[in-house]
Amino acid sequence: IYDNSNYNKENAIQNFIEFVNKKQRRETLNTPLYNFYSFWEKACFDPNYRDFARLGAEIYVDNYQENPEMAKYKWPDLPLCQKENTAFVDLVSGFGFSDYLKELNPKTQYFLVDKSMLTCEALRYQIEKLGLDNVRVIEKEVKSDISGDIEMEVEIIRAKNIFCYVPDFVEVIPLYKKMICDEGQFIFQEHSVY
Repeated sequence: IYDNSNYNKENAIQNFIEFVNKKQRRETLNTPLYNFYSFWEKACFDPNYRDFARLGAEIYVDNYQENPEMAKYKWPDLPLCQKENTAFVDLVSGFGFSDYLKELNPKTQYFLVDKSMLTCEALRYQIEKLGLDNVRVIEKEVKSDISGDIEMEVEIIRAKNIFCYVPDFVEVIPLYKKMICDEGQFIFQEHSVY
């Protein structure tokens, strides 16, 4: 139980202790949980832990991704590019983008942007399993300039729940607007099951 958006260890410890119903053991659990979450945070971004992240991603995808509880929620439709040979850029893709992988348009090039190494490894693993050659993962913070990573015309930029993950995203909207071709779209979708 961890907030992979804000990486708040104190909240994670509190949530874990409440989840296991061990409030009376907070004193003894606090330090080991803090140490674990500190390791986890380091493992999420340190390239030296890429093999660890890949193994965790494979375990997650192969064993835990299909959550029956999530099946009752309808995901927003994925917008479609209208022009051939244009790019679709998805910002803060997260694990959720995997729900769309089997239905992507083969004539569109997809770029999935996320800063989490674990998330990116999970997406890469699924892309490999499905044999998709038109989907690329960009492992970067969305507030950085990604225009050099995309060498084609961008028709759609999609940002789902972006202000939840990047509250000051409004500051970089002009950077992304410059990337969009004529008659392209910048789409904000808000959807959360939480």
